[in-house]
Amino acid sequence: MRKLNRREFIHFSSIHAALLTGAWHIQWLGKALAQPLSGQWVYLNGLYSDPNSFKILRRQGPVALVDETHAAYLSFFTESGFEGKINVPFLPHSVLKHPDPKKPFSVIAIPRRAQIAGEIDLAERRVTQLFYPAPGGSFYGHGEIIPYKNQNFFAVSEVGDDSALGVITIRSLKDFTIVHTLKSHGHSPHQILLTANKGRILICNSGSKLATAQGEYVGNRFPSSLCLVDINSGTLIRKWDCPTNNEKGFFDGFAHGFTLPSGEAVLATKPQEEESNDSGNIYLLNKKRELTKLSLPEPLQKRTKGQFLSVAYHEPSHQVFISMPLGHFTVIFSSQNWKYLTHIDFNKSNGISFSADGKQVYISNGLGQLIKAPVSAPQRFQVINESGKGGSEAHLDRVWMPPLKS
Repeated sequence: MRKLNRREFIHFSSIHAALLTGAWHIQWLGKALAQPLSGQWVYLNGLYSDPNSFKILRRQGPVALVDETHAAYLSFFTESGFEGKINVPFLPHSVLKHPDPKKPFSVIAIPRRAQIAGEIDLAERRVTQLFYPAPGGSFYGHGEIIPYKNQNFFAVSEVGDDSALGVITIRSLKDFTIVHTLKSHGHSPHQILLTANKGRILICNSGSKLATAQGEYVGNRFPSSLCLVDINSGTLIRKWDCPTNNEKGFFDGFAHGFTLPSGEAVLATKPQEEESNDSGNIYLLNKKRELTKLSLPEPLQKRTKGQFLSVAYHEPSHQVFISMPLGHFTVIFSSQNWKYLTHIDFNKSNGISFSADGKQVYISNGLGQLIKAPVSAPQRFQVINESGKGGSEAHLDRVWMPPLKS
């Protein structure tokens, strides 16, 4: 039997881990095994270009307006140094790989507070298919490949324009038409997390206020919750209300998270009062399904402002990285005892991902910069890419695909 090389071994190990945790449906796993083992990791980030040098004149909710002067791109790079940008008619917030092995270069990009999303072919450098939210709503930033009635479908978080009541639309992976709709059992659902039980998802109902096309937040904030939902029936299995954030009674909002192989989940929250100086928090949903807040050293806690954004897990070292854009740092915890380890000082840190060998961490920021740092010494980072005017309000997602060509 041929010995796997390093990248093949990493790819095979990730599939094996998914099988052990039950995170992916067995049918998807069969397709994943059919994928060629020769390939590369590709890192993706949504970028916008602003002619006013970081000053956005108009905003569509929390998202930069995409028009004749404010262009949006899907940016990508590989560890071998290959990179590029693809024009898209919306600002991607999160990106995931299309699971069809017949579409080895396709990814699905989802915006936040926008009414257009799309499938993008990285090899052809173009948008191959656009799709739209349910009537009377907007996309709200995240999607996930889920098993539904023994097949694979695409689930995406959406929000009503008038009420902020949330839905999860389940869509065909062929043309993204809606085949079913689940209640999110809350307001303004954002990230969708698969659990170890393949038939269940965790939904982060952020509770955000309504946002107008002029960029104003209107009305009242909504209660935020984390909901465990059965995919096939849509039944709410359990609900956790987000704890209050400060003495005024403002609520945190669950926005992002990550489910670990242990069955635990790390949740990053944001302050519900968008205009305030409040900060979000970091919560652990442990194996007993208890929600507890993780503690930061006091000097670092004083620097927090706004939301904790991206959550990434580095399995070799059992470390969890969580970015804090407005606090200008990324904090690192041990998943073995959930104690603070260290942090990286980096201006407006946003998205987080790791190199194929697990030795390096990549972090993007809201200024269009990208840094690279050793996981063993994260403070020793270097800026490896600058995209020019504009910036990013997105995550740094990583997908596996065959080699891209220039």
